[in-house]
Amino acid sequence: DENLRKVCDEFESFFTQQFLDVSLKESKIAGEGTGSDIIKGLYTEALSKNSSGTFGISDMLYKFLSENNK
Repeated sequence: DENLRKVCDEFESFFTQQFLDVSLKESKIAGEGTGSDIIKGLYTEALSKNSSGTFGISDMLYKFLSENNK
């Protein structure tokens, strides 16, 4: 099902972004202050969207939901 695949990919993207947000919270990768928080947020959002489907989370979730939704 194409809709289920899309939702699973979106979940993986969301999960990855949350993981990256927590991981980079104290990082000085983009400096300090409000501007730094915005840059880190944009960075984690772009990275998570572009890496969606590469960690296998969406594949495992799709397989699980497909098999248990019959």
